[in-house]
Amino acid sequence: MYRAFGRRVVVVLWATICILQSVGLGVGAKTTDIELWVPAKPLWLDEAKAMFEEEYAEYCVNITALNWNTIVEKTTVAIAAGAPPDVFTYGTGGVVNYAAIGVLQPVDKIAPQELIEDMWPGFLEPAMWEGQLYGLPFLGDTAHLLYSANRFEESGLDVNRPPVTWEELVAMARKAVRRDSQGRMTVTGFYLPVNVGSTEHVFATFLRQLGGQHFSDDGSQALFNSPEGVQAMEFYVSLIHEHAIVEIGSPSDVLTGSAAMAWTGGPSSIVRMRGLDPELALNVRGAALPWFKHRLYFTGGQTFMIPVGAKEPKGAAELINFLTGPKVAPIAAEAGNFFPRQSLLRTVYSKADPDLRTIIAAMEFAATSPPHPQWVKTIPEMQTQIMRALRRETTPKEAVDTLTRIVNGFIAEAAN
Repeated sequence: MYRAFGRRVVVVLWATICILQSVGLGVGAKTTDIELWVPAKPLWLDEAKAMFEEEYAEYCVNITALNWNTIVEKTTVAIAAGAPPDVFTYGTGGVVNYAAIGVLQPVDKIAPQELIEDMWPGFLEPAMWEGQLYGLPFLGDTAHLLYSANRFEESGLDVNRPPVTWEELVAMARKAVRRDSQGRMTVTGFYLPVNVGSTEHVFATFLRQLGGQHFSDDGSQALFNSPEGVQAMEFYVSLIHEHAIVEIGSPSDVLTGSAAMAWTGGPSSIVRMRGLDPELALNVRGAALPWFKHRLYFTGGQTFMIPVGAKEPKGAAELINFLTGPKVAPIAAEAGNFFPRQSLLRTVYSKADPDLRTIIAAMEFAATSPPHPQWVKTIPEMQTQIMRALRRETTPKEAVDTLTRIVNGFIAEAAN
């Protein structure tokens, strides 16, 4: 409680100093404003801002909290009007949509090279456009496995040996499934998104692990109906209808044991569970997801971008470096937010418990949204076709054929 109170005092104190400096009253009167816009403001960001302003007395950071529904329109309008923020964040998959219309500055010409080289390469992939880097990762959530130690024990499974391959996961999940007298699933063997939600992340992981890709190297063709794409969709469907380890609408809570294992979005989930119920969370273990031919895991998160017309691009780069660095990482980690920087795994995150450390280490194998300007439009179509296949309204082959045809239509339309 004292620590939290102390933090609030620091935040208020530095905010007050910043205001006084900005209007030229006392304490130096020499600051430069950095405008930061975010669609989802982390709880710790105000404290991190105060820490930055204490170390970089020449800057004051003004944070504008928007939301996911308005930030694209507001940033686009602001850039066109010549009054953009100095830096803003958006989801990883949206970077190339900005870069492709020429409204971003290449960050590899602004940011410190050591910062770029410290990021896990997989997180940089979606920010690459025509050979240049247009964004720097902020928050990284790499999909991983959670499992219930109690459910493992009662199913005769080794608590200290989570599955490494998908074949192992299926076999273990089948042992863990429980049903009532009417045959309804009461304990899911392995819960993963089987409602609209994040189904595209699951399919993307299977596709990439099998060696497939979303688009051709030149971006001119969608490749969802490749042999790897068909196999990925078939496996996804088989988890429900052949192996019967999950159902649409099945139990999903590994914390209470209604799921023996669960696909989850990142290390933040296990931290969140420990906050919700520390005693129950002692039963929850974490591990990297299984894999097929290639070890990689779908990653989400946010990315920093510096727009054309930003008045303080160098200051923005300093801010990015600080906000993702070792001084902020501990307070962000308390809230379940982790930065995809390699050095942090060896330093700040080395103090984490084995389960959490294993999950964070999976950042090395990040597989992110493809850097394609039609990706954002593709996501809802992917979700629709995946759900049609999962509900058996169409075959896996027909689903990926339909998806490929629709997305190739987007690409052709954009080229005309």
